[in-house]
Order: sequence, then C-alpha cells, then structure tokens
Amino acid sequence: MRSLRVIMLSMLLFLIASEKETGFPPFALEDVDGRLVKSSELIGQGPTFISFWATWCKPCLKELDEIEKLYRTYKDSGFVVIAVNEDGVRTRHQLQAFIKNRGYTFNILWDKGGVLKKQAAVAELPTSFILDKNGKIVYRHTGYKAGDEKELKNKILELIEKK
Repeated sequence: MRSLRVIMLSMLLFLIASEKETGFPPFALEDVDGRLVKSSELIGQGPTFISFWATWCKPCLKELDEIEKLYRTYKDSGFVVIAVNEDGVRTRHQLQAFIKNRGYTFNILWDKGGVLKKQAAVAELPTSFILDKNGKIVYRHTGYKAGDEKELKNKILELIEKK
C-alpha cells in the first residue's frame, strides 16, 4: 500500500512538472451562453488566471469574489480570468443566474464531464493557475484562505510589469 502511494505521488509530481514545462493544456469549452471558446482566444493577451470551481464550493466563491476585484482593476492591462466551472449537468441551467447574482464579469466556461480538470491534474477545488503571456504555468495553488489574494495580486502585477 505504501509503495502504491509513492508511485501515485511520483506520477502526480511528474504531471505537475511536465505541465510547467509544456504549459496549460489547450482546450475548447462552452461559455454560459453555449458558445464554444478556445484557449487560444483568451490566453496570450497578458497574465491569465484559471480557476477550477463549483457553485457549491464555498472557498471557490471566496476566491472568485477576490479575483473579480483584481480583474476589474487589471483587465485593461491584459489580465484575463477564466473560471472553469465543474458543476454537473443538473445545475448547469442555473449557472447564468448564479453568475449574474455574484456579479462576475470574467470568462466562465463549463467543463462538461471534467475533461479539462483531468488533463490539468486537478484533484481538489478550488485549484488555480496563473499563466504568463506565453501560456506557461508560473503559479499553481490548491484551496483558498483569506489573504491568498495578496499573493495572487503580487504574481499578477509581476507578470503585467514584464509585459
């Protein structure tokens, strides 16, 4: 049993290391209006924040509330936010109203069947990534606690300044 854990951990670390070298997996997901959006349409304008989240995940919502503030401040500097929703088919129809209620103005895409979540080796929600303008992963974080937004802001500003 212990050797199985070691193997699993080694595989996860390999995936994470490979991800950093090759960048974030390309994707094509539907937005809340049902329009197909490709990663190439969003990534490359500046720093990109990608968060895997669900409506039932309280830490996810706290993180996205803070990210909305950062997005409104830095979107004119090329900062892009992509929130990848992991809700099931049954609650998807409620997503538009939920987003409007929360006041989110960034890109929200639906990961039907969790395909991108698997490709990005996401095991827990929220899991967030920051990509540079070339799509390379420069930061990965799992979970959210108050104060994490300060570190996110610093990473984002660092990338905006390099632009």
